[in-house]
Amino acid sequence: MIALIGGPSGSGKTTISQKLSEKLKEVGYSVLVIEMDRFYKDFEAARKLTGAEEGYPNWDDPVTMDWNYFNEFLEKLYTDGSASLPIYNKNPGERIGHEVVERGDYVIIEGLWPLSDEVEFKNAKKYYVAVDGKLEAEERYERRLARDLKLGRTEKNIRAWWDKYTRPMEEKYVFPTSKNADIVVENGSIENLETSVNTIYNDITA
Repeated sequence: MIALIGGPSGSGKTTISQKLSEKLKEVGYSVLVIEMDRFYKDFEAARKLTGAEEGYPNWDDPVTMDWNYFNEFLEKLYTDGSASLPIYNKNPGERIGHEVVERGDYVIIEGLWPLSDEVEFKNAKKYYVAVDGKLEAEERYERRLARDLKLGRTEKNIRAWWDKYTRPMEEKYVFPTSKNADIVVENGSIENLETSVNTIYNDITA
């Protein structure tokens, strides 16, 4: 079983994935959590494809994902039971190594686009989760701000990037993928988080 959890930046998909993994492990399941960010193309290739004016790749555009590599990784993971997962350093934007991972009873994949039609892997049962974030844009921005400030970026640049690239890209490429979801969940509060995790857990373990 693969649980694919997608949603816009700052929507809580990583937290939901972590809590779901913990809940599954509590009852004895083995779980592998994969961040789609590990499958970005390298900095220069991504920059040429997106041509962001600031000289940086537009990481909010799915063209920066190495979809072939991602699908081949999943194929090998489910065919062989293990696969080599890239270790990606987004700053400066390169793969710095690999680690061999085991499939586990459940695989959780989280990121901006795991519900995209670009995910072509068909050899396992899949459960698609869309984390809704349309009504929480400013709250999500605050989460993004806190994260990116730690990377040495300025508040002015983060805000400008959010307005110019992140928001238009999620409207164009992230929100439409919810059409593939088996369930749409909310986040933003402890109550929503607990309800979301319990709902997903009950569905995938039924």
